[in-house]
Amino acid sequence: MSVAASQSEHLCVACGICCSGTLFNRAVVYEGEDERLLALGFSVTEVDGDRVFPLRCVQLSGTLCTVYPDRPLACRTYRCATLRAFEALEIDRPEADRRVVTTKAAIADLHVTLGDESIAELKQQLTAGTPVAPELKLQLGIVELLLGRYFKLPDDHPDSGVTDLARA
Repeated sequence: MSVAASQSEHLCVACGICCSGTLFNRAVVYEGEDERLLALGFSVTEVDGDRVFPLRCVQLSGTLCTVYPDRPLACRTYRCATLRAFEALEIDRPEADRRVVTTKAAIADLHVTLGDESIAELKQQLTAGTPVAPELKLQLGIVELLLGRYFKLPDDHPDSGVTDLARA
């Protein structure tokens, strides 16, 4: 493994945002992966004609994937905006780490305020027009801003529609 690939891999396993259910709510299971993923403990279902598994991933422990060498193909191939910028040498490792730490801190703050409620549930409430505390709206806005700036691919990016991960 090259030094660049090793550093990219280390950045991914130090982050885990794409696996946490904050950035995406499910990942596509590629043809022929069902049995292997079921054997690894993934819950594979069908949504809108696609075979998927839910995110927050059951294999995520902290920021580490417990099946990293055997992870699904959707996970192997996904590259968030920060990882792409790091691999293209547009940002250095300290900047990549700053983005991860800043975003994870905002996510953690939101989780503290939410208590037992999930971010997905909060988003559903907002979509349904249910009254939500202004503090929660603000904190969710900060998280969404950071995710959009540092992790989501722009809508006009060639891979934005083919990440095989569905936005949360």
